[in-house]
Order: sequence, then C-alpha cells, then structure tokens
Amino acid sequence: MELIGQRFGHIRVTGVIGQGGMGDVYAGYDEKLERPVALKVLNADQRLDQDARERLLREARALSLLDHPNICRIYDYLESDDVDLLVLELIDGKTLADVNTAEFSRGEKLRIAGAIANVLVAAHRADIVHRDLKPDNVMLTKAGVVKVLDFGLARWLQRARVGRSSDRFASVVSIQQARTASDAHTYPYDTAAPKGTAVGVTLGTPLFMSPEQARGDTLTPASDMFSFGLLLQTLFTGTDPHPQGLTAREVILRVSRGETVAISGVPHDVAALVGRLKQFAPPDRPTAVEAVERLQYMTDKPRRLARRGAGIVAAALVTIGGWRYTADLQHERAKAVQAQGEAEKRRAQLEDFLEFMLGDMRKKLQPVGRLDILDDVGKRTIAYVDSLDPATMNAGELTRSAKALNQLGEVWQAQGKTPEALKLFHRSLGFANVAVQREPRNPEALLAQGTTHYWIGESLRLQGDNETALRHMRIYMHAGDAVASIDPTNKEYQLERAYGHSAVALILQAKNELPQALEHYNVSLTVKEGLARRDPTDARQAELARAYNKVAVILYESGDLRGALARFEREVAIYRVLVAGDPQNTDWSNRLATAMAYLARLLYASGDVSLAITLWQDELQIERRLAERDPTNVSWQRSVAVTECRLATSLAARRDTAAALPLFRSARKRIRNAIQQAPTRTSLLADEASIDIDYASALAAAGDVDAACDLYRSVIRRMEMLPPADRLARFQRARSAYLLGDRLAGRSVKNALQMWERAELEFTPLVATTRNPVHLDLWMRILLRRGRVVDARIFLDQIRRTGYNTTELERLCREAGC
Repeated sequence: MELIGQRFGHIRVTGVIGQGGMGDVYAGYDEKLERPVALKVLNADQRLDQDARERLLREARALSLLDHPNICRIYDYLESDDVDLLVLELIDGKTLADVNTAEFSRGEKLRIAGAIANVLVAAHRADIVHRDLKPDNVMLTKAGVVKVLDFGLARWLQRARVGRSSDRFASVVSIQQARTASDAHTYPYDTAAPKGTAVGVTLGTPLFMSPEQARGDTLTPASDMFSFGLLLQTLFTGTDPHPQGLTAREVILRVSRGETVAISGVPHDVAALVGRLKQFAPPDRPTAVEAVERLQYMTDKPRRLARRGAGIVAAALVTIGGWRYTADLQHERAKAVQAQGEAEKRRAQLEDFLEFMLGDMRKKLQPVGRLDILDDVGKRTIAYVDSLDPATMNAGELTRSAKALNQLGEVWQAQGKTPEALKLFHRSLGFANVAVQREPRNPEALLAQGTTHYWIGESLRLQGDNETALRHMRIYMHAGDAVASIDPTNKEYQLERAYGHSAVALILQAKNELPQALEHYNVSLTVKEGLARRDPTDARQAELARAYNKVAVILYESGDLRGALARFEREVAIYRVLVAGDPQNTDWSNRLATAMAYLARLLYASGDVSLAITLWQDELQIERRLAERDPTNVSWQRSVAVTECRLATSLAARRDTAAALPLFRSARKRIRNAIQQAPTRTSLLADEASIDIDYASALAAAGDVDAACDLYRSVIRRMEMLPPADRLARFQRARSAYLLGDRLAGRSVKNALQMWERAELEFTPLVATTRNPVHLDLWMRILLRRGRVVDARIFLDQIRRTGYNTTELERLCREAGC
C-alpha cells in the first residue's frame, strides 16, 4: 500500500528508505517532537499479537533507559487497522555490509568493534540479547559514529516467515526444520527461507548465528558473543564466515556444529580473540566486558609500546587508497637509549620489530601487489639486526629473530632478489644455530633452524645448484622428523615432517632420481592424509591437495599417466571447493591454476584436446587476475607466460594462427620481463626457450620459415650458455635442433641431417633416465629422422603403454616402414 503522505498520529510518512527482512522502511517526521524518524512498517504476515507487542514495548523502554550513544533507539510502536509501525531513530549513514572495510585502518576497525562490544555490555547488563548481530545491523554515520540496529527485534517475532529482504541472507528455520528444507535453495542467491510454526523456530541471519541459536535452544548473552566473533572476523577479513553457494540446509547444519571459515590474514591478537568468541560451548566464550577489555588492550598497544620506549617502529598503515607507511627507526632507537637501560631497550626493540614482521603486513601487501612498500623496512631491519648481540639473547628471542628474517627473505625471494635473500637467510641461520646450541631439544628452535636451511636450499635450487640445495633440504627434513618425534600429537610438527620430505623429493625430482623422490612424496602424502582425516578443515584439505600434486607429477614423469590423472583430478576438485569458499585467498587460487595446468597437459597428451583447451583458458583467467594484483611476483608472471604459450600451441595445432600468434607474443614479453626481474633464475631461461620454440613452430606453419629457423638457432645458442649438466637446457637444444632440421629438409638435406644428428647427440644422455612420454615422443621422432626404425618401434611400444596419445607417432612410424 502507498504510505507516503499518510499520518499515523503525530508521525507523517515523507519517503521510502528501503526494504528489510521484516518489512519496508520509510522516512518520517515527528511533528510533535519536530525530528526526523525512521519507520519500519511490518509486513502483513509479521504483525505482532498482543503479547508480542507488550514484550516489544517493554524491551524498547529498557533500551531507551540504557541511553547508549551507539544504539539505534526505538521511539514508539504504532498500530492501525492496516499496518503496524516501529518508530526508530533516523540514521544517515551506511551499514558495515555496504562499506569497503578493507579501506579501514587497523585502529578504525578496532574502534568500530569496541563500540559494538560496549553496546553488548550495556544490553547484557539489562538482560537484553540482540539475537541478530550482523554487518547489516551495524551502521556508520557520516560522522563515523557506530549505531547498532534492530536490537532485540528477533526475539519479538514468533514465527519464521518469508521476508522481502535485500539482505544477502534471510532468516531461516531451526536445525530440525532445516533437515527437510529444499537443497535447491542456495545462498546468497535465494533469500527466501522455508516457513515454519513449530516450537523451537530459530530467527536471525544464518551466517552470523550461534550454534545454540541454530538448534533452537534458549539464548543467552553468550549467543551474541559468538555472533560478535563472526562479525569481528568479517570486519577484519572482508569475507563472510561461511562459504557461499551453500543450501539453506548446509548453512544451518554448519552453524549448528559451530563450523565456520577459519580466520586468516589478520593480526594474531585479533585472530586469538575471534577464536575465543567462536568457541562451541557458550561458557567458553568471553563476556562482552572481557571483549571490551581485550579490544581496548589492542587499541592501546602503540601507546603502550611508546611508553616503554620501544626501540624500533616498523609500522605500516596500508590500503590501496589510504594506507600510509611511516617508520623512523633511528629516531625511535635514540629515544629508547635515553629512556632506559640497554637490556630493556633491546627487549622493547625486539618485541616491536617482531610484532611487525610476524604480523599480517606481508599477507596484506602481497595480494594487493604492494610488496615494494617493505623495501625501506627491509633496509632498516638489516640495520637493526646488525645491532643485536646473540650472546645476550635467550633461545626464544633468537628463534623469533630467525623466523622474522626468514619472512623478510621470503618477500625478497618473491620479488626475484634471490642473491639478497640468500644472504639474509644465512644471517638468520646464525641466530637459529645459537638457539639450538642453547636448547637442543627446543622444537621451535629446531624448526627455525630447519626452516632456515630450507630457504637456503630453495634459493640455491632457484639458481640451479641442486647438489648443495639437497644437503640443506635434508637438514630441514631431519628437523621435521625430530620435532614430530618430540611431540607426536602436535599437528603442525607433523605437517613440518611432511614439508621436509617434500622438499627433499623436489630436489631429487630435479636430479631425475624419480623413484627416490616418489618415496619421499608418498611419506608426505601419508602424513597429510592422516591429518586431513583427523582435522578436515580447509587448511588440511589444501595441504592434502598439494601432496596429491607432488605424487601425480612424479607418476606423470615416470610414464604412469593413468595414475597421475586420478591424483590431478582429486587435486583440482579440492581446490575448486576451497576457492569457491574463499575467493580472496590468492594462494589457493594460484594452486588451483597450477593444478589445472597439470591436468590440462595430461589430458592434451592423452588426446582430449578440447577439454585441455578449456582448462587452459580457465587457468589463464585466474593467473592473469593474480598477475595484475602483484606485478612484482615473478612466479605469477611466469605462470601467465607459460599458460599463454600452451594455449597458443594448442590453437596453432588446430591451425587457428590468428588466435595463437598474439598469445605467443604476449607470452614472450612476459617471460622476458620475469627474467629481467630475476636474472639468476636459470629455470626462467629454459621457459623462455620453450616458448620461443613453440612460437617458431607456429611461425613456420604460418609460412615464415626463415624467422622460425633464426629463432631455433637463437635458442640453441642461449641454451649452450647454461651448464652442461642442465637437463632442461639439453632437452631444449635437442628440440630446437630436431625442428630446425625439419625446416631445412626442403632446402638442404645435408644441413637437415646435421641438425638431426645434433639432436640425437643432445638427447642421448637423457634417454636412459626418462620415462616422460613427451620426452620419449621427441626421441622417437629423432630416431625416425636418423633412420633407426627398429629402435623407434621399441620406444613406440613403451610410449603406448603409458596411455599417451600415439596416433601421430604411429602414422610416422608406418610412413617410415616400421
């Protein structure tokens, strides 16, 4: 019905504000008190009976008596023959659901959280429970004042109803009724909830309900605290506490079990508070008073550190549009020297330094492509580390210092600064070694030492020194085995054991010692399968997916395409679910893209070209988004280039040159930029060679044979500059020589034969140690060009047994007479 212009007592309706789950919201004017108001007009099926009206008014009076500045006040409840209206305080602002909280500083988020918690303190003292605390029910005025809306309204409604809601999630029934709800209704696309009138009906927004509310139990203030924990998580992460795309039944079942998305990427003190608030048992959750105290403690931390004369301030206030980085290490250190003795100054410096390095700054910067902001921090950090004296530090301080240095080194590694990162890791190792000398059975010290060896090994691996890298990886593996045996119940120590075996396997794989690599990967897989069974969280599923990948790659390299296919499919399936639940997790998105790349390559090799192309296209979309977010991430830029090349090659094979050539040109440009960023990564040079070879083949197919031949020769020259033992370089030289021979065959048989002979010489050392069907494909072609038909036939049989698509090879073999 049309209400604008109508009067209800001394209230005149002046306009429409919007819609809500309980009804439409209008703007009004109180002509008696001369003030603007908001009018919530209840839907026809939500009008209250007499008892409910009396309870509403009783609680509205109680809320008014609180006179809390952060509560949206209820002024009156008006009745007419047609509608019932709640007269509310009119607030000019936006809800937390409508603002981009990522733009807020940590201090601003804590201020908002503290205001909400103070509201809960006042309400709970008055025996009032909100019952529907969520971002949509918290508003920020234009002046930044926090206002909590709809306080207590949920308890006044006696029935679950279908609402005309603009909320992302509507009220749903309790767990007993949800078991019969249609699975066709998914969130957030379907906001209608099933009707119900049974006892125990639950009201509230499913995403932010407490477990007891989902079960229809009697609610206490502890229920609000669970919801507050979820709201706090959303405020700091910007994501909902449950995955999207779930049915009503799935959401309410998760809620009833207390299952939520694990919080990540936030300061550890915030994560700790959210973890306590999300405890399944209501008595285990902190009260509103305790939450206020903890939030105030977090808010006062910078001032507290300043009062103590903290020696290093490496603080960053970072957002894309408004965060700023400010730090003046030397000034703060000088102040600390004046304020207190040397020992206390050192402790204050260490605490503040580690608070920054071990916090969430790197995780915030990496997804938004701003790791460069840490450059100046890195310089100041080195100066700070040089001022420390390990002889005066205990094992805990030494361990935390090593961890922090490793984190900075990891940032530099991601930026392609491998030599600089390696020097930093060696500094870290000095701290870790002293820590282990002090306390040889301290698992954290052992892990810090082992992890540092891992990063040294990883730096050496990226620079092509696998022999030295393997020694460091074995030390890391033994450290993981040691801490797992010290405390077998510690899941993280078990995970470190799995990581250690995977690290060793990776180097063995690079050395082509595949059976030994598979043994270590299987140890890692067994550990992660056990962890996933006991703790089926998203994080454990992600680790399990990584283990499937490692084993699958070895099986593929060993020629077991069928075994590899099954594991790649499991990996892709796991990551699809994880990314759907947390689209902002760049690590999971990157791993999904990598898993899709492996699966696509295998499908292409098996002859399923159409599905492979579809996977590459999907993968490329993900990788381009990641590369746009962080142009300094060399690995992400490399992934885009490689996928563009693979997709272009498949299109060229279908004679779609017009679509293939632009992709090749983009891939070549990207890989060259990556090499400029990380010139010491020899693997990037092999990637560039592979892209150039495929591009040359496409040019030749398009009729530009001269350009193709020049590019093949260029690849051979570049690959000759790499170490003789580099298997990838040798393989690329063999490919280039073979294809160059094919292009020269129509012009000079002599020159073609020379190239095919060169290809045979390059590939011969690889034959005895490879079962990769792609490699054997090339070898068989070389044998046919060299006239070794009988030998070629033997390898054809070997390739056929792997499940590789041998249609073209068999045709070539028939034409050659084998």
